[in-house]
Amino acid sequence: MNFSESEIAPSSIGCLIDERPLLTPAIVRPYVIAIVLHRGAVREEEIYAALVPHCTQLDLNTGVLASLNGDWLDDQTRLEEITEFVLGDMVAKSLLRYNESEEIWVADESSLVKWVTYACNLDGQLPKHITRNESQGTSGHD
Repeated sequence: MNFSESEIAPSSIGCLIDERPLLTPAIVRPYVIAIVLHRGAVREEEIYAALVPHCTQLDLNTGVLASLNGDWLDDQTRLEEITEFVLGDMVAKSLLRYNESEEIWVADESSLVKWVTYACNLDGQLPKHITRNESQGTSGHD
């Protein structure tokens, strides 16, 4: 495959073999969870920085047909659209809450059981603000 042929099928290494699949919410979600378990919070830019090396050209281009909503996007990439969807979904499930003053998504203490499950499944550690609030007997929503 020469350079011009590779531009026809971005991220492919041969005939119909895709080395990097298009992003889906299921691919983005573990990155969000990993950052939240590490820091207790996440910014969109951190998710982008973690995912960009693993994205296809189609995930990073603007103005491409998005498989999520079937509309033409003019100002957002698939990466941005899917990241916003995942963050919104996690807020709807009370896993995260948005701190407007700092423009950051923070782990919601009310979903302690779910965060414990993520940490156990990954053999990880819970964010300190969740464990601190629980050990003091507060839920952070008083």
